Amino acid sequence: MIAAVFAATDDAVLRQSPAEQEWSLLEIVGHLIVSDRPAFEDRIMAILNGERPLARFDAQAANADRDFRAESVDELLGELRASRQRAAGFVGELDPTIYMRIILI
Repeated sequence: MIAAVFAATDDAVLRQSPAEQEWSLLEIVGHLIVSDRPAFEDRIMAILNGERPLARFDAQAANADRDFRAESVDELLGELRASRQRAAGFVGELDPTIYMRIILI
């Protein structure tokens, strides 16, 4: 769905920040890419391991290492697709009884 929206959107619009201190559409995609493992997978494992408190995730810092507005739209979308497939595989491989542990924590 994101690819279809991006295909129908002018490249300059994808790269432009709507306002100061706000992310462009490409930066939002980049944020999803760099956030999947530390903000999603790592936190699930921390919860399952009983770690408290959960480590903070700094979205601004995660995005600071790359200039997503300068990157290829197709490459970013491919990277997002791969990241989401990996995350779905990670969740799909969890033992279903683990969900009860999460609920009961």
